[in-house]
Amino acid sequence: DRLLRHADPAASQHFRSFWRNVPVIHVAGTKGKGSTCAFTESILRHGFSRRTGLFTSPHLVSVTERFRVNGQPVAQAVFINAFWQVWDALHRADADQPQEASLGDGSAEDGGPVPTSALPAVPGYFRLLTLLGMWIFALENVDVVIMEVGQGGRFDATNILGTNGYGRLVATGCTALDLDHTQVLGNTLAEIAWEKGGVYKQSAPSLTIPQPKSAARVLLECARAARQRDAGGAVASEEPGSPSTANLIVVPPLEPHTVSLGSLSADFQLYNAALASALALIAEGRPPPTGTTSLQDDLFVQDLEEGSSYGDERDLRAVQVRGWLDSHSEVLVGLSKAQWPGRCHTISGGPSRPGLRWHLDAAHTPLSMKACVRWFQATATPTARKVLLFNCSHEKNVVALFRVLQHMAFDLVVFTPAKDARPSRVTVPSAEELLAAESHKSDVSAARDEVQFLGEVQSEERESKRPRPSPTLPSSIGSSAPAQQSREESLQTCWQAVLATVWLSLSKSMPVTSGPQMVFVSPDLDTALKEALIRGEKASTLGALSSSQAADQALAGELEVLVTGSVYLVGGVLGCLESPATSSASE
Repeated sequence: DRLLRHADPAASQHFRSFWRNVPVIHVAGTKGKGSTCAFTESILRHGFSRRTGLFTSPHLVSVTERFRVNGQPVAQAVFINAFWQVWDALHRADADQPQEASLGDGSAEDGGPVPTSALPAVPGYFRLLTLLGMWIFALENVDVVIMEVGQGGRFDATNILGTNGYGRLVATGCTALDLDHTQVLGNTLAEIAWEKGGVYKQSAPSLTIPQPKSAARVLLECARAARQRDAGGAVASEEPGSPSTANLIVVPPLEPHTVSLGSLSADFQLYNAALASALALIAEGRPPPTGTTSLQDDLFVQDLEEGSSYGDERDLRAVQVRGWLDSHSEVLVGLSKAQWPGRCHTISGGPSRPGLRWHLDAAHTPLSMKACVRWFQATATPTARKVLLFNCSHEKNVVALFRVLQHMAFDLVVFTPAKDARPSRVTVPSAEELLAAESHKSDVSAARDEVQFLGEVQSEERESKRPRPSPTLPSSIGSSAPAQQSREESLQTCWQAVLATVWLSLSKSMPVTSGPQMVFVSPDLDTALKEALIRGEKASTLGALSSSQAADQALAGELEVLVTGSVYLVGGVLGCLESPATSSASE
């Protein structure tokens, strides 16, 4: 409201008119939100010829990626123009705050309204981007808006949608739930489900995919509560069995090998594609058929260790599975053309390196890492040398992630900071603390002795007779300004060294599936990329190949590099590597 009161009057009037009428699809969840939004956008654009607006986060390379119109990031000129319109209006509002002291948007300690003079001139980063996205989509006059939740849902900035005239909410969806952002959202799936389920609203159908029991029950309660939020606490009478009368619609995965999913062809994407298809069809007024198929059927619980249960099934509808897309060619076209960089994303080495492939996936929870490993195993050449580039934030369950990754036989593992990263909410934990939290007992000191820093290794190779220099490494997850440290200091304070120590400690208890494995810590991403190629090719000489065979294989460059653990790492690598001529995700 502060923005609209101080923006150009014509622009403010257009903004209000646009957001009173534009249909909106809102998507929450832990894993698969971006992919589900990408599928939904592609269906509406390619299948139904809609001019689409897509808001997602975070970005990989450029902030303009967060605001896509008709599948493309907005032009820089559009972004800059919108940014200054919003920025200037907010600062004009701030200058006029004394005259608006009676207005507030919260409760003060004494129970009265909070004066706007207590509010900052500009909201926080994500709230500002959400506001900017809404402004851009109004300027661009899109036909439909797909909005991805930033974090959680109930208290997320995007949850203004469908309230107070901000969008005509047509459907809400919740993707797979997992333990992530636990410091903010809670330590259990039930607590996280309560946060995510906060996007469900009385005005629109609530959808999800099969979920673990504890999360499923909470999502149903959230959907039921949303249906009862009208003035009388009752829901208007409508045709039984329609999406508008069901408290929660559960969408099972599409059947394998029956649809093309564009560049997002991994098996777990069948869940996201199914949910996206249902969301798009409901938005188009063509809801999928629903019925009361038992939710205890194996179809609804595959890949879920806890199983799935939604309690009282009278409050539910399940999408009828077999053949439900047969009569919707528009959906099939949209799914086949879906693109989403940084997720199940493969980039070839080009004509100069035909045997080199980079596999990028921003998996950073145990559930998504399992899916990532399955995808990498299915797409990588079995006989090629394999390299892992990894980083993650301090908050992640590193041990759980590594236990999944170590089922793969990597010849080379490089732990590297990303070029950019958000500030961490916790201090750097020690390797001992990380292992103890997962009840893993290991000789950490022995593993710590095996950690190799790329800086010091280069010095040994080139100047073996000189004293070994101390590595220069950042202590945070990003590439902050480095400080000169001793090896002992780096092992304790450098996050990537901690990751390497945990990896080596866990590897000692894993079955041997390959030859010797090289594990390194890199001071920066550029070094990591170079060394991944150089040392990855040398890795073959550690096996049983003759020197001539090793040279031939290195020249052929048969190398598969998996980049995972952090969206910031994936974005940094993508920014260095992506080329429309070589990317499988380019249109």
